Amino acid sequence: DVEKGFINDSLQKYEVKKGTVSSDVKGIGQITSFNVETLEILSTEKISEILVAEGTKVEKNQEIIKVTDVNNKTKTIKSSISGMFFCIENETGTNYCIYNLDDVGVKLALPEREISNVKIGQTANVKINALNIKCIS
Repeated sequence: DVEKGFINDSLQKYEVKKGTVSSDVKGIGQITSFNVETLEILSTEKISEILVAEGTKVEKNQEIIKVTDVNNKTKTIKSSISGMFFCIENETGTNYCIYNLDDVGVKLALPEREISNVKIGQTANVKINALNIKCIS
């Protein structure tokens, strides 16, 4: 009886209500376009003129860059998608890209211990601390 009384005294009662269960998962990510075109400039070509400023909205088939080949022939490289034009510097050089802004999302890298908490098609609330914004997808 003493043992029984001890167990009953230490238990608490909670009312259970139907609701949404959620969990927080933290990761490192980036906002990106899932439809990116990298303009191809051959190693035998030199850029003679960039026709649009970085960060400019461009249309499909718009002329973006003029290049000259080793035979001094000039050609124009056009965008195959609409979007924003950017120059991306990396260890291999400069890439010239068009980012379609109609297909933007968040790429998220999660710690291995968190992966089991996320399912394909699951609704997510994304909070981006650096921009002080919150969005639902």
